[in-house]
This record gives sequence, structure tokens and C-alpha cells, in this order.
Amino acid sequence: RLADWTPLDQVAPRPEDPEGPSQASYTASTLSASLELVKEGAMDIRQTAPFADLYLKRRGLGQPLELTPCHECARQTWISRRRCYLL
Repeated sequence: RLADWTPLDQVAPRPEDPEGPSQASYTASTLSASLELVKEGAMDIRQTAPFADLYLKRRGLGQPLELTPCHECARQTWISRRRCYLL
């Protein structure tokens, strides 16, 4: 699942009960879980423009994390939650 780029709204489950959580709640929960998987290196996420759709894709086994230059220390790092983690 998610071997190809898939829009977030197609990944989030649909509400089954009209009295239950809204579609926005399901989408927000899916986004939150997806961001944790991105942080752990299990998934990639992309967005082509501000306010455009988000796309998710499963990261292949053994595929390395992309390094991002840290603006504070100028080293190649993995940046998460606005903190610099040296690899």
C-alpha cells in the first residue's frame, strides 16, 4: 500500500457513522500519523505548492533519509520538530 504517490484525502478513512467523527477529524488524524511515519523515515510526503494537496508514499526498504542543511550549524543533518539532529 502507498507504493505510489497518493493524495492524503484518498488515504484517510471515510466516516461510516454520521453521528461519529467528521471527515476533517479522520483527515487530521491520518496527517498526524503520517507525519510521525515521515519522522521515523518510513514514509515520504510532498506538496507542490502552498495550500496544495499533500501526497504520501511509502519509503522503500533501505532507502536513505535525505539530509537537509541546518541553518543554525550549517552541517548536513536530519531536521525534525525544529531541532537539529546530527547523523
